[in-house]
Amino acid sequence: MMLLFLIKGRYLRYLLLFFLIPMFLYVVNILLASSFGKENSFKILSSIGIWFSSPLIFTYIFIHDVMSEIFGSKNNNTLFSNSHISKNSIIISTISFGLILCVASISFSYFMTFSFTGKSISLINFFYLIISVLPLALIFSSVAVVLGIYENKNIGLLFVVSLSCSFIQLLGNLKFDSLTHYSSNLFLSFIYNSFAFVSPRFEYSFTPVALIFLISILFVYAVTRFSLKLIRHRNER
Repeated sequence: MMLLFLIKGRYLRYLLLFFLIPMFLYVVNILLASSFGKENSFKILSSIGIWFSSPLIFTYIFIHDVMSEIFGSKNNNTLFSNSHISKNSIIISTISFGLILCVASISFSYFMTFSFTGKSISLINFFYLIISVLPLALIFSSVAVVLGIYENKNIGLLFVVSLSCSFIQLLGNLKFDSLTHYSSNLFLSFIYNSFAFVSPRFEYSFTPVALIFLISILFVYAVTRFSLKLIRHRNER
């Protein structure tokens, strides 16, 4: 409820971002690139990149906004930073709500690209997609927490968008035959599981995803502790 109260003046902003981010990524990374004679497989694989990039960007923006509003250097004495609600609870609840928005953004991004390309995936593969994006969302959320506390100009968003566009282009230029399962490398295996469901040779493995989930949760824990120290140090000055 606290978060809904905090963003009540920004509902339109987030609603517009929710719809416009995947559309912008599609136009810039797929429609423009396709005009240069790209193959149809480029559209399909690039669409997967949008399923990843759009929710990550949207989640990053939301969490950065909330952290900046509550704990940012210009808002250090806001109502919530001095309330009886623990700062740890505020950070965790913000990340949790951000993950809910992330899942919603994945769904919209998928149905948007499906309406344009006509290519769909099964329900189980859609589940694989969600559990592949969420660990990355946790990591991006942690970065947004720290940057939201430390810098209010949201310079990190430029890096996030650039990284996302690069990822979409990278996927778009892969070949189906190159989707090989690198079981000997944790991160390569995770990447394979993240988007290889478009390959007819796809075999999903939960082990790398579970390990990445564990790493991302530990990362969130470490960032949360670090953020609390930042806030405490700022309040002591």
